[in-house]
Amino acid sequence: MGGAGFSLINPEAAVIVLGGTFVASGLASGWQSLHRAGAQALGLLRAPLDEATNRAALARLVYVIDRKGRFAAEAPLPADPALAEMVAAYLRLGEIAGLRDARRDQLGTYRRQCTAAAATWQQAGELAPVAGLAGTLYGIAQLAPIGGSGAGGALALTTAGAIATAVVSTFYGLLLAYLVCLPLAAAIVRRGQAEQAARVGLIDWFEGQLPTPPRVPCHAASTAVLVEVA
Repeated sequence: MGGAGFSLINPEAAVIVLGGTFVASGLASGWQSLHRAGAQALGLLRAPLDEATNRAALARLVYVIDRKGRFAAEAPLPADPALAEMVAAYLRLGEIAGLRDARRDQLGTYRRQCTAAAATWQQAGELAPVAGLAGTLYGIAQLAPIGGSGAGGALALTTAGAIATAVVSTFYGLLLAYLVCLPLAAAIVRRGQAEQAARVGLIDWFEGQLPTPPRVPCHAASTAVLVEVA
């Protein structure tokens, strides 16, 4: 804009808002939580879980297990780490119960990670306007009169710069909250829910394809009990 050279690009206001939001979020949520939230946000850049590729890997495992047993399952594990850990638990223990325990642990861990990361970004979204307000107060504090002769021009420039910092800081805080932090929180939740649903469907399919362990006949079990009692 014209006049005093007001501009929406203000490095001083950006440093105040970004730095204030970062420090406040780290102090409120913890620096490790902030780091994990950043990693979750960067994870949105990767491709989502590929159901077709992971299902094909599970199908190859089912084929090998059906032909050679779980101890001879040379087929590679699924690409998804959580699914790979579930399948590895079954191959290691040879029991459906082990698969279900690993499923509960892996899905629970992933859900907690997504929830914590979304909560951290949500909190950052709440703190960003506060950092913008701090920048506004900082800009207002710069409105100090300049004494001496010929100071009219300097006073006008200082006043214009202070007002610009005050206004743009509030603007930056709102932008950071509603165009970055809160959308990232919602995106992490959506990605987490979609991938969890895909994992549940894939591991249910895998469990349904596994060979059923042979049942011990009732008369054989009774004989074993009688022998043990005798």
